[in-house]
Amino acid sequence: MREQQLVHQIGENGEISGPPFPSCLGVRLDRLVNVRATSPRIKDTVIAGLISFLLAGCAAPAVRDAISDRPDSLRSANATFASVAALSSDSRHPPDDLRPILQSEIDRAGIPGIAAVVLFGDRIVAQGAAGVRRKGFATPVTIDDEFEICSCSKAMTATLVGLLVDEGKLRWDSPVSNFFADADPAIDSAWRQVTIWHLLTHRAGLRDLIGPMLVSTYFGHGSFTAQREKFAEKMLRHRPASPPGATFVYSSADYIVIAAILEKVTGESWERLMRERLFGPLAAASAGFGPPGNPGQLDQPWGHGKHQILHLDAFGQGDTAIDPGSGSADFPMVWAPAGLVHMSVPDWAKFAACHLRGDSDNPNLHCILLSNEAFARLHRAAPTEDYAGGWQIGSRSWAKGNHTGNTGRVLFHAGDNGRWNSVVWIAPEIDFAVLIASNRAHTWSAIDAIAGRLVGAYSPRARVAATSAPLSSSASP
Repeated sequence: MREQQLVHQIGENGEISGPPFPSCLGVRLDRLVNVRATSPRIKDTVIAGLISFLLAGCAAPAVRDAISDRPDSLRSANATFASVAALSSDSRHPPDDLRPILQSEIDRAGIPGIAAVVLFGDRIVAQGAAGVRRKGFATPVTIDDEFEICSCSKAMTATLVGLLVDEGKLRWDSPVSNFFADADPAIDSAWRQVTIWHLLTHRAGLRDLIGPMLVSTYFGHGSFTAQREKFAEKMLRHRPASPPGATFVYSSADYIVIAAILEKVTGESWERLMRERLFGPLAAASAGFGPPGNPGQLDQPWGHGKHQILHLDAFGQGDTAIDPGSGSADFPMVWAPAGLVHMSVPDWAKFAACHLRGDSDNPNLHCILLSNEAFARLHRAAPTEDYAGGWQIGSRSWAKGNHTGNTGRVLFHAGDNGRWNSVVWIAPEIDFAVLIASNRAHTWSAIDAIAGRLVGAYSPRARVAATSAPLSSSASP
């Protein structure tokens, strides 16, 4: 199955170049039917996927009900943590209201709801929300509403790896095979040459095969931890599709395997690690897993997208509201480490601020959660690569600082699971970040336009005007 690379980039003049980001975890239906007929797994993939689809509608609510990691329990747990990354605000200068900018894009692009935050270091200088939680209903989106941020949360799983490296429980170069020595049947011996860093940077040789991934999770038994272990062992029985480190292929399977390793090393579920090691210290009380809100209620925004078959976009206009209790509202919860986190955008900004201030190029460097060395590893790609530990890496003139050696390096990521859409840009040299989330899938044009306008309005080295045109495919803030 041919994979897309992450090539959407805000460029020098505030425009976007390159094809769209891939979905958070899935692929398009037309790509499934284009799989080479010679693939040895295609028959089993299609059959298993069809069975999974037929059972998805009745299985999903039970899966959701089995999750103890829900927002209400998270809020009570967080009461015991002191925040190490609470974003400050100046009462004399409250954050600018971004609603006018967001509303203009909602009107233009037909997005149900959207929220955004602009950061300078540990201070929110602008924020806002606009639109409604569900198309056709009047309940408005608020700045405290929760959005699924999809693959933007890969950096969170990568941060957990950094925590364990700092504690001496893992190494970046630990061979993947070390953690599955007792697998039965045994994993392929070629994984002895593949490291955790290869998984984090999508250079391990894993591929997202939607059929095997679905059948390994929908029909799984036991805890999510047990199911992830079984999934990882199944994927690792096959030889890597490419030599370790040789080829970048964006694959959510990489991060599910990483989570299985984290669970083996700590004896704790990935969900518990996220709550206790990230959400708690960051006081991210809104954070949870899967679609936000309760089935049948409008207590949080609903995702919007096309009708799907096998979790692949199939038909519709792309604006159908999806009940959070529906079997098609999200991928199986076992896949959460690859991109099934939800939270409010201000809470997401706490995590972004942690990485913004933890970067060695930030003139106001202040590391929390991780060591300088761990942040440096997660934020630096090899000279010929552009993806590091859960972050896409690039450079932009608007992001260039004033110190010798500054290059305008940026960290960024986007996410889309066919229901939600999100993007984050971090510019360490100027202590600046932008985060945007939408409750409709594939809203790249609108999110790109908003990102360009926010960079133009708030970046100290902006090269574009605050009223720049919608970002196109011709060039790039």
